[in-house]
Amino acid sequence: MLAKQTNGTNVAIVQMGATLPTSNPPIRVAEEYAMLDCISGGRLVAGLPLGSPMDVNLCYGITPMEHRERYREAFALTMKAWQAREIFAWNGRYYQLANVNLWPRPIQQPHPPVWVPGSGSISTFDFAVDNEVCYCFLSYSGARSAKAMMDGYWKVVTDKGREPNPYRAGFLQLVVVGESDADAEKKYARHVEYFYHKCLHVPGVWFAPPGNQDYRSLVATANNPVRRPRTRRR
Repeated sequence: MLAKQTNGTNVAIVQMGATLPTSNPPIRVAEEYAMLDCISGGRLVAGLPLGSPMDVNLCYGITPMEHRERYREAFALTMKAWQAREIFAWNGRYYQLANVNLWPRPIQQPHPPVWVPGSGSISTFDFAVDNEVCYCFLSYSGARSAKAMMDGYWKVVTDKGREPNPYRAGFLQLVVVGESDADAEKKYARHVEYFYHKCLHVPGVWFAPPGNQDYRSLVATANNPVRRPRTRRR
């Protein structure tokens, strides 16, 4: 629908996105994204998120300690499937496929732009930089936490000798627009409050079950705890 409505433009279609560890085999995500790229005439931006522990671990039953390993293998399989010119076999730890034969192929070559969203695990910084993809921080917890996270990401970019160009990072920030503060509050306050009080009102243990984060990320979380913005209760 979006591709049709924006036909003839250079508007990107950003899907952020299908969680790879919950797709078995993940080649399904690669094919669905390739189809979207074809339908949009090569305008897809492919979001490849790790997925939240609430979905992957607690709902889909994937062991927390396997979560990131599964993701990294699924990511590598997806990237190879987009770029391979011949049928190939994949014999990984979590996925075994005798014949990977992607159809359709994406229009954008070697593959659509890839965005990897993150919300707190600093190991994702290294993963994004090493794989030359865009890291997108999901900022739900206030400016102080967001600045600390992004400063840490750009330090990794510099330390690895990469150019700190703006295409290496994305930043999600909730924004409301009104003629005045009072107008914006009248239009959006109840929606923002619902999001923070209901959609993000989750027990802390569900965000990071034991084994889901690596040691470095646990230390970083302890040093830079999530600060949830206060919203006015009615």
